[in-house]
Amino acid sequence: WVPAGTESCPNVFHTTDYSGNWTGIEVPESYVNQSINFVNGGWTQPAVQGDSNYPAGDYNSPIASFWVGIGDSDIIQAGADSIDNASPIYEFWWENYPSGSHYESTPAITPGQSAYVSISPYSSTQDQYYLENYTTGSYHTYVETNTHPVDSSAEWINERILSYPLPDFGSTEFHDSQQFYGNTGGSGSPTIYQLNGNNFRWDMTSNCSSSGTPLSSATSVNSNGNFSVTWDHDRPFSDTC
Repeated sequence: WVPAGTESCPNVFHTTDYSGNWTGIEVPESYVNQSINFVNGGWTQPAVQGDSNYPAGDYNSPIASFWVGIGDSDIIQAGADSIDNASPIYEFWWENYPSGSHYESTPAITPGQSAYVSISPYSSTQDQYYLENYTTGSYHTYVETNTHPVDSSAEWINERILSYPLPDFGSTEFHDSQQFYGNTGGSGSPTIYQLNGNNFRWDMTSNCSSSGTPLSSATSVNSNGNFSVTWDHDRPFSDTC
């Protein structure tokens, strides 16, 4: 999927900024002064309503996407989508943006089940994507060629896919949100950092500013490292702000 539709965040603490396609939490490397090399998170996969304007089985439909990522202009990311057509589709995926995303049928996911994903630059040439349906216990690990180096920031995001409205997904909570710094293999141990209030929060609006119509919004991160995202409106939206 694509980076947030607004300018890059500066090296200062923010409470909230606005995007045309992202809602959620970002932690830039500059906030923690360490390289981020592993991120995980989970959520309950929300249902969408079903949109008869788009044929059943059509992936070119409005999508409520939920994912975790590492990067900024280049991003490794993994998540699960709620695809709103005449017969909604729910499916995990992974991506090394700006390369295309890859939907995966294993593990399967349905509304109300708990999704869990983790991502890591596995080596200098490979990335690792772990996808799990925590409700059923089904999981799969994908190790793929690293086609783009990533900038070091961590994200937990609800995304609207460009050119489409954001379908009504109700709300869901991101949980089990952690980042790892330093060594994640071999000798030594990584530093584990639970998501907390030191972050950059995105809300999605129709014009990438506080004056726009809210499309979806995020709560603050609570003491357990969790936060919720809530759908507000599907239109109007902008792909150019």
